[in-house]
Amino acid sequence: MVTDFSILDYSVLGIFLAALVGLGAWAARGLSSSDDFLLAGRSLIWWPLAMSLGVAGLAAMFYCSAPNEAYYVGMKLLLVPLLIWASTPIVFWCIIPLYYELDLDSVYEYLELRYDPTTRAVAGGTYVCWQLLWLGTMLALPCKALHIGTGLNVSTLLLLAGVGIVVTVYTFLGGMKAAVWTGVAQLVVMIVALVVLVLTIAANLDEGLPRVWEVAKDLDRNTIVDFRLAEALSAKWSVWAAVPFLAILPIYFFVADQATLQRFFSARDDRDVKLSYLFGCGCFTLIVAVPMYVGLGLLAVYHDNAQAEIPPNWVVNSATDPDTGRPLLGPKTVINAETIVDLAQRGVILDPNTNRKFEDPQELINARGEVIIDRLATRATRGQGGERRLRTGSDELLSRFVHRHVPHGLAGLVLAAMLAAGMAVIGSGLSALATLVVIDFHRRFGWAERWLAARCGKQPDDLDQTDEMRLARPTVLVLGGGVIVISLAVVEFGNVVGFLLGVLGVFAGPLLGIFLLGLFTRRTTGTAALTAMVLGMLTALWAAVGSSVMPAPLWPFPKPLGAFWPMLFGLATTLVIGYLLSFAIGEQKSRRALSGLVVGIGRPGVLLETEDEQEEEDEVFWIETEQDSPPESPWS
Repeated sequence: MVTDFSILDYSVLGIFLAALVGLGAWAARGLSSSDDFLLAGRSLIWWPLAMSLGVAGLAAMFYCSAPNEAYYVGMKLLLVPLLIWASTPIVFWCIIPLYYELDLDSVYEYLELRYDPTTRAVAGGTYVCWQLLWLGTMLALPCKALHIGTGLNVSTLLLLAGVGIVVTVYTFLGGMKAAVWTGVAQLVVMIVALVVLVLTIAANLDEGLPRVWEVAKDLDRNTIVDFRLAEALSAKWSVWAAVPFLAILPIYFFVADQATLQRFFSARDDRDVKLSYLFGCGCFTLIVAVPMYVGLGLLAVYHDNAQAEIPPNWVVNSATDPDTGRPLLGPKTVINAETIVDLAQRGVILDPNTNRKFEDPQELINARGEVIIDRLATRATRGQGGERRLRTGSDELLSRFVHRHVPHGLAGLVLAAMLAAGMAVIGSGLSALATLVVIDFHRRFGWAERWLAARCGKQPDDLDQTDEMRLARPTVLVLGGGVIVISLAVVEFGNVVGFLLGVLGVFAGPLLGIFLLGLFTRRTTGTAALTAMVLGMLTALWAAVGSSVMPAPLWPFPKPLGAFWPMLFGLATTLVIGYLLSFAIGEQKSRRALSGLVVGIGRPGVLLETEDEQEEEDEVFWIETEQDSPPESPWS
């Protein structure tokens, strides 16, 4: 049994972090322009892109939280990969061809082509704000998860700063190429760590891995879809919220998320884009399904070995203060054989069956001087097979198991893997934000143009992609520092996963809505789309926090909404209002202007003006071939 992380564990972590910086330095070789730095020179092949896609988007959240989440919801987590695959036809046959043919550097270029420059600028600025919050939360998630229950002898502040600096440095050095290739290394480490966890779980179950499925079945964790209507609005994993949320989520990442799509823009050709997408979905499926299985394994371990594995604080029934309604038992209260009798006599802890003081507190200690867990715990059903209700500790299940059972060295590998999950998202996110700053704001709207010209000793009109490197790299440093600061605030917030889903709901749904209106409707105007996006964000914010800040008339639901509903509310509001407002405000574009930009009008991604130019070139070429002398070869 491991009691503390050893020098070997910290050495493994240090070597891993140093290797990532080394990959960044390797990727920096030959970078001479902003195209090289931001899009890897459009030279990346499919398999590193696929592995990098496997750790994109929500991969970090599921990798770090799925084991603890699966302890409670079981196989419902399989809805995540199933619905990602269900969205494949839309992405594969509609989105990829359109974006690839447009030859975009930034996905927000599409909004200018479809709507107008203002829509591009406002939506791009909104994405920058939300991505900073998203990346800060992604940094906080694994750091906080590791710091709870592991005995890690590093302060949260130092861990956040150290990991954030490493990600910022390797992205600063190698840009998008570094983000992709470090993603490959991170995925490998994450998979190896999962194998370690599965084998360790098997070693701690008398009947081995078959016992995992037995316990999952006995405790009703083998259900994928829950059709109950009773708590459809408040239960997070109710099928009525989970299915539409998880169906829309991958569409957002492959339609409106620059950090995800930048991998496609960096690909060598369309074949690499399509292969990377399909195999990336396969990698993501693995990243969700195996941690889910680890969570079921933790359920079996804690269920079969409750006396040895579950600390008393997790199950004890605490009395509450009659004035404030808060538990009398504090989170740092020590419960052991020396303290439990006094706590029971004073009525701080209560009998789980009667909710009254224990008649004989001495019965809480067995002959070996241990606190009897089953005497403190509330059982879901009577009998030996009944599940023990965990009142606290839901975010410590995995970290405590790693701390107690994974051998030295391998524990450091698991530690590195959890950090890798967050770092993979942050690296690509920083590269994406730098792309928006350079492409959408500097190159398109002239932001920082005079500053860069003065730094390079040139006139603004003479700046080129080589000069833009001197803007892109400092931008990564500034953004990386911002992410670290935000992560510190998120840790203080407490519920990191809840904050993550809240931020996702408020921003992602409305941003996706403005893209879907452009892709699938002809009528929607830029003014209407932007107005609807703002209203959609306000609606999503109301759905996320309304139960705690709104008076009863403005909050019609009996309970807070589940975590998946805000994004759905925000998306629906944006789509409906955006379309309806287009009848009243903004100038609708002609069918000719929308050709290639709206699904169903022209060839996806091929603008009508481009086709006309090509026809003119072909006509001129035909006339020239009628002359006596053949045209000069472009290769001569």
